[in-house]
Amino acid sequence: MDFVPEGNERPVVIDVRAGTYHEIDYVRADRPHLTGRPAPIPYVAGEERIPGGTHP
Repeated sequence: MDFVPEGNERPVVIDVRAGTYHEIDYVRADRPHLTGRPAPIPYVAGEERIPGGTHP
């Protein structure tokens, strides 16, 4: 989260990949407009797609 400049005025989205994380990250008050979301899982041709646009 430290790569986002202090006082940021633009939206920043961080894609978080599946896995086990051992560190704790805090979003500081001087880093507004920051969103963390699960990273999309790539679709592999020939595999069944799950309704709703997600893929296991």
